[in-house]
Amino acid sequence: MQVNLQVDTETDDQALQAQLMAIKTNGVKTIISIGGWSFSTGTDVFTGTGSEQIFPAMASTNASRAAFIQSAISYAKQRGFDGIDIDWE
Repeated sequence: MQVNLQVDTETDDQALQAQLMAIKTNGVKTIISIGGWSFSTGTDVFTGTGSEQIFPAMASTNASRAAFIQSAISYAKQRGFDGIDIDWE
């Protein structure tokens, strides 16, 4: 069974938690996806926001990579995700 659940966690974190816990009761594994095509390339959706600079900046040093990894793991664990997908295109 495939479930595609998308909730803007910046504005509705509680809704995400409720939906996530509901589908996990059926044994469904959940992952959080970070990034994506428009996030990585700064297309029309994010033009002018600097979003296309986030992954290169994060990957530029050992310290920034470590901080990102720790932050992503912490976020996923706190919210009950089973894994992380990093989508840097």
